[in-house]
Amino acid sequence: MVHFRANGSDACDSVAAILAQLVQAFPGRLPLTEIDVHDRPELAARYNVRATPTILLIRDGDVVDRVIGGVSKILLQSLLDARAPRPPDASSKLSHHSQSCGNEGVHATCTPHTAVTTTEETHLSRKEQPMRLHSKTRPMTRPLGLVLAMLVVALPAVAQAQSARAVLKDAQGKVVGAATLNEVSGGVKIVVQVSGMKPGEHGFHIHAVGKCEPPAFTSAGAHFNPYGKKHGHKNPEGAHAGDLPNLTVGADGTGSIDVTAARVTLTPARASLLQPGGTSLVIHADPDDEKTDPAGNSGARLVCGVIAPPSSAQSSR
Repeated sequence: MVHFRANGSDACDSVAAILAQLVQAFPGRLPLTEIDVHDRPELAARYNVRATPTILLIRDGDVVDRVIGGVSKILLQSLLDARAPRPPDASSKLSHHSQSCGNEGVHATCTPHTAVTTTEETHLSRKEQPMRLHSKTRPMTRPLGLVLAMLVVALPAVAQAQSARAVLKDAQGKVVGAATLNEVSGGVKIVVQVSGMKPGEHGFHIHAVGKCEPPAFTSAGAHFNPYGKKHGHKNPEGAHAGDLPNLTVGADGTGSIDVTAARVTLTPARASLLQPGGTSLVIHADPDDEKTDPAGNSGARLVCGVIAPPSSAQSSR
């Protein structure tokens, strides 16, 4: 169990006190580590911790439960009753099984089954699967360094999903720029650098399909719009989740933009940019007026790049 907290927070202090009581109530069943998000921001980002306090239950390198915000002792105790390893004397059969696992050491695997249901209102997400526990008979109080090492290497797919890239190409297939995307508190931070483009303002959007077929790039589909809004931040019925500010290109043909798209994610969600079918970034010929549906009168699509995890961005078309 890992408690991501912010020192000096009353809510975090309250949860820490509850956790300390529960660890004593579950002797030998729960290792607890507390991590200050200000001291280890990279771990908070990797595990998509956007608020404190956040409690993660990690088993075999997988996050099996997440509790966000202030929470009662009763709720936490119910959660831990369902998720924590059963004590050796829970039944004669389990007792015998646990003792044999303990004699074999940490590589032994015990598999008691636990029925679990998901409770959306309490921000818990659970996997309905057999509980697999690496058994130890001594108290489960792991050194901080060991727990941090486990956190660093666990969930590589989740860590990768919190960043993405896009190689930006024009209608002739020439690379004219690149974009980096990172999930941050409040959305996805998008940083773009381009060169060799016509000076002026250009409409810049996230599109709903991860396919960039030249010369017109119509394969990229419409704007990314999972919430069914109209186009434009100046439109009272807007905006699309994929609507971004105009990209300004200077007289030398170079331009850049650093913007956070507030209504999208990279981790799995309704508005994830890495969902099946993908998404893309498109730069248009003309400025976006930020109010006219469906694309702000921004003209032809000049540049396109598929949004993809870093490992596959270079090969994306």
